[in-house]
Amino acid sequence: MPDIILLAGGVDGGNHEVIVHNSRKIAASRVKAPVVVAGNVDAQEEVCAILAEAGQPAYPCANVMPALNVLDVKPARQAVREVFIRHIVHAKGLDRAREYVGDVVMPTPMAVLNMPELLAKGAGQEAGLGDTV
Repeated sequence: MPDIILLAGGVDGGNHEVIVHNSRKIAASRVKAPVVVAGNVDAQEEVCAILAEAGQPAYPCANVMPALNVLDVKPARQAVREVFIRHIVHAKGLDRAREYVGDVVMPTPMAVLNMPELLAKGAGQEAGLGDTV
C-alpha cells in the first residue's frame, strides 16, 4: 500500500475529466493514503470533495504543470513533505529519529531527488563537486 498518493493531471483551465475520474477511482479503492492533489486547479475543489466524501485525506496544492511545457514541482514537493511529516513520520515511529537528525526527515524519493544538488553544491564546510554531478 502506498504511503502517499500524488494525483496530477490537466493544465490549469484545461481538461478536468481525467483527474476527476482518477479521484473517483482512488476514492472507491481500498487504498486510504493521503492524496496530494497537484493537477488542474479548476478541478481541485471537485476532486477534494470526492476524496473527502470517501474519507480520503486530500491536500490541494499548485498544479505541477499549470500550462503546456511549464513545470512547477516545488509546491507539490513541499506538500508531499508536509503530508509525509504529518501522517507518516509519526505512524512509522520516525518522529523518534527527528530527535537525532532534526528536521531533515523526508520521504525517500525526495531524498533521492535532493542528493545530486547536495553533491554538486556541498553542505556546511564540505565543498560540492560542482557541475560534474
